Amino acid sequence: SISLVAMSLALLMIVSSMLAYGMAQYKFKGKKFLQAYFLIGLMMPVQLSILPLYLMLSRLKMTNSFLGLALVYAANLSFSFLVFNQFFLQLPQAMIESAHIDGASDMCIFWKIVVPVSKPVFSTVGLLQFVMIWNDFFLPMVFLPKKSAHTLTLAIYSYTGNFLKNWDKIFAAATIALVPILIIYFLFSEQIVAGLTAGSTKE
Repeated sequence: SISLVAMSLALLMIVSSMLAYGMAQYKFKGKKFLQAYFLIGLMMPVQLSILPLYLMLSRLKMTNSFLGLALVYAANLSFSFLVFNQFFLQLPQAMIESAHIDGASDMCIFWKIVVPVSKPVFSTVGLLQFVMIWNDFFLPMVFLPKKSAHTLTLAIYSYTGNFLKNWDKIFAAATIALVPILIIYFLFSEQIVAGLTAGSTKE
């Protein structure tokens, strides 16, 4: 579970933040269409596309692979994109323009200026996606059938049977799965609130 979450979050945060920054800062043809496309993505549950996703990963021989499932999580970036995009739209243009005047490249501006000042929204998106991926049962069940690749949620499910349920083991495993979420919430609850409200008002 830890390996899967770390890999998925790294891909998701990098792709969605860079995409959102480009959409917020640059004007180009088809921009409104792309924004509508990502809004539609929020209304399309991943279960509807599970068959083509499975066929695609099977052809790439990436079933039972954390990387394959991480790519699926990273592709489901509509929510992350919208949160990042809303925040980046509120960034002071004078800051970006000053960096351009000083000769900084677009990538340099993003990594050395935008990312450091966007810590609240990065924390928020990261924590919300962490909880979603950590607790997910459906996608690991489909893409990680091999027992050695099972995540914590699948391990909990393995304690149930048709006629017997090991409730002591189920509750113990569920408690273990809940501990990281509680720790992260108590440590970063302020960042979650700050990130969700960032960009909600204009000064």
